[in-house]
Amino acid sequence: MAQRRSATTQYETFLYQSRLDDLRIRLEELECSVAEALYANLDAMVDDCLEQSVMRHLARSRELAFDLPGNPISRKEARTVLYRMYRGGPFHPLVFPRDVANEFYRALSSRIDREGMRGDEIAAQVRRLVLRLRYDLDRAVQIRLEASEYLEPLGYVRWTWRRGKVVRRLAYAPKGLVDEATKVSNALDAAIRATTPIPGPPRPRR
Repeated sequence: MAQRRSATTQYETFLYQSRLDDLRIRLEELECSVAEALYANLDAMVDDCLEQSVMRHLARSRELAFDLPGNPISRKEARTVLYRMYRGGPFHPLVFPRDVANEFYRALSSRIDREGMRGDEIAAQVRRLVLRLRYDLDRAVQIRLEASEYLEPLGYVRWTWRRGKVVRRLAYAPKGLVDEATKVSNALDAAIRATTPIPGPPRPRR
C-alpha cells in the first residue's frame, strides 16, 4: 500500500509504512497470545484434533504409498525401502505416534484458518513452545492412540534411520487393516535383513 502511493510526498509514504509496521507488530503480538492460550490447553487440543490427525496421516500415507517388494527381496529393492525409511516416509496403513504428532500441527493450522486467522504462523509458534518448554507431545499422542477405539496396537516394528543402526518404532493400525499392516511390517523387516551384512569369522588375536 505504501509503495502504490509513491506519487504522494515522502512524509505521507513514511506515515503509511509506519502504520503498516505497527499493524504487523500488533498482529504478531495477537498471534503470540493465541499460541500461548492454545499451549495452556494443549491436552484438550490434542484430544480434539487426534482423530483428524490420524485421518490426515492415513490419507497422506495412502497418497505416497508404493508397492512393497515381496519375499525374497533383492538388495536393490531393500535399499529403496530403507532409503524411504531413512527419509521418514510413511508406510500405509502403519500409524506411528511421531507422525501423528506432526500431523497435529497441520490439523491445528487448518482449524485456525477456519476461524479467519493465520493458522500456519500460530501453529508454528505452538510448536516452538512445545520444543522450548519440553512438552512430550509424542508421549501424549501415544497414550491417546493406545486408548483409541478404532486403532489396533501392533507392537514395535523394526525401523532403520541410518546404515548399520536399527531401532524399533511403536506402531498402530486401523481395525480392519491389521492384516495389511502386518504384511507391511514383515516387508520392512525383510528389507532390513536383506541389507544386514553376515558376520564373518572372528579375526585371530595377535
